[in-house]
Amino acid sequence: MFGGDAYLLERSTENSFKQFAGNHKIIYIGTHAQSDNLHPEFSRLVFAKSNAGGEDNYLYLSEIYNCNLNADLAVVTACESGKAGYEDGEGMISLAHAFNYAGSESILTGLWKIDEQTSAVLIEAFYKNLVDGLSIKHCKIQNQLDRTES
Repeated sequence: MFGGDAYLLERSTENSFKQFAGNHKIIYIGTHAQSDNLHPEFSRLVFAKSNAGGEDNYLYLSEIYNCNLNADLAVVTACESGKAGYEDGEGMISLAHAFNYAGSESILTGLWKIDEQTSAVLIEAFYKNLVDGLSIKHCKIQNQLDRTES
């Protein structure tokens, strides 16, 4: 919808995120997440499996904090990617907090488990509203689910 670069399948790696994400105004990550409420520092995004460069393809919370992102918007459609955990001395922290700290102005994440098809419908509606001229802060997702069920 906006042009840009896509890193799919074997190109969807921890290293490609670290190398290229900071160069984009909108960052979209559609992957899996693992949230750890007891030890939020172990929360992570899971990228494609690859043995290239010895990567584990997990992008941990601390690694996101160390990224230099200059994004207007980071969208993470991974289950529970916005779910926060408590860290002594820090308070509530989450993947969303890490993206904000790293420089993303606005962050859209999920607080619950969601299937990929439903997520795709919601995000498409969100992006359509952006294309139609609504600002990120005023964008409203219309009820697209009713249309897909008809």
